[in-house]
Amino acid sequence: MPLPAYAGDPHAHPYASLDAAIEMGFQQSVEQFRKNLLTTPLGWLFVVWLAWDRIAQPLLLNWLIPFVLAWTVGLIILGRLTHRHITVARDRWLLYAAAVLDGLAWGSSLLLLARDEHLYLELIVVLCAVTALVAPSFISHVRAYRFHSLAIYAMVCINCAYRRDYAHVDALQLLAGMALFMLLLHTHTQRTSARVLYGLQLQLENALLADQLRERLRAARHDATTDPLTGLANRRVLDSALATWQSRVVHSARQLSVLMVDIDHFKLINDTHGHEVGDRVLRAFAEHVRSLLRSQDLFARHGGEEFVILLPDTPLDAAAQAGDRIRASLENTPLINDPPVRITVSVGVAQHRESESIDTTMARADAAAYSAKHLGRNKVHLAA
Repeated sequence: MPLPAYAGDPHAHPYASLDAAIEMGFQQSVEQFRKNLLTTPLGWLFVVWLAWDRIAQPLLLNWLIPFVLAWTVGLIILGRLTHRHITVARDRWLLYAAAVLDGLAWGSSLLLLARDEHLYLELIVVLCAVTALVAPSFISHVRAYRFHSLAIYAMVCINCAYRRDYAHVDALQLLAGMALFMLLLHTHTQRTSARVLYGLQLQLENALLADQLRERLRAARHDATTDPLTGLANRRVLDSALATWQSRVVHSARQLSVLMVDIDHFKLINDTHGHEVGDRVLRAFAEHVRSLLRSQDLFARHGGEEFVILLPDTPLDAAAQAGDRIRASLENTPLINDPPVRITVSVGVAQHRESESIDTTMARADAAAYSAKHLGRNKVHLAA
C-alpha cells in the first residue's frame, strides 16, 4: 500500500523526507529483531517439548545444534549493527542475512523432526505462528520480513519435495494453504508498515519543527535582551538586573559598584568618518571592554555612546581601579585601523549605599561621568 500523498510530497512538507523515515524504520527493525531473537530459545523449548517423546534424542540434537549456530550468527550480526550508525544502503543485506538464517533454522524442523502425522502438522502450525509473531519486528522494514518468510516457505517446499512419497498431507494443498496464509499476513503487514512509516515521518517533522521553534525562541530571547549593534545587554536587561539587585541588597551585605562609561567626542567620529565607522568603533569598543571584565560583571549599552558596567561584590576602590584600567587600555589601543581611530572615555564610579535606591546610585554614577567630562575627559571620577 503506497504512503498517502501527504508523506510523499517533499515540496508541501519539506521538513522531513520519506527517506529519513525509512532510515529510522530500518534502525528500529534491526533493534526489534535483535530483541526478538533473544526470546527464540523459548520457541526451541516448545518444539523440544512437542517432539521429545516422538523422535530419537540424537535426531532432536541434530536439529538443535545447527539452530543454535544460526541463532548465534544472527545475534552477532545484529549486535554489530546496533553498536554503530547504520544505513539502509550499506547494511540492509546484513539484516536480510540474519532474517534468512532464522527462517531457515525454523524451517529445518520439518526436515529433521517430522516423523509422524501429528508432529508434522503441529510443526506446520508452529512455523505459521513464528511467521506471524516475527512480523512486528519488521513492521517498519517489510522487505526483511519477506526474506524471513520466504526462507521458511522454501524449507517447507524442500520438505514436501523430500517427503513426496510418504507425506502425511497433500503437498500442493499444504503449500497453497501456507502461501495464502503468508500472502494475507504480508498484505496486512505492508499496509500497517505504510502507516508506521507515515507516523515516523510525522515524528521526524515534529522533532524538526520543535527544534526550529526552540531556535526561534532562543533568537527572540536574544533579540529581546541584546543590543543589536554591539551584542551587549540592552536597557531591558540592565533594568531587570538593577531591580534584582535592589531586592537583594535589602536582605544581604553584598556590595554593588556601578561604572558609567561615556565615549569622549563620539559625535566627532561620526562627523569625520561617517556613521558606518562610528558603528564599527562601538562594536570594537564593546568587544575590547568585555575582554577586561569578569564573567559575573554585567556590561550593557545605556544608550548612544553611554555604557553601564555593574560590578557585583566590588568595593568602591576596586571599582575605581577597574574603571581606570579600562580608561588606560582604551587610551593606548587603536580600536580600528582602517581608518585608524583611537578613543578615550570618561568614567563615573559609584557604590550602592544601604540607604539609597538603585536609581539613585545610577544617577550618582551618571553625575560622576559628567564631572569627568567637565574636568577634561579621559578621566575616572568617583561619585559624591
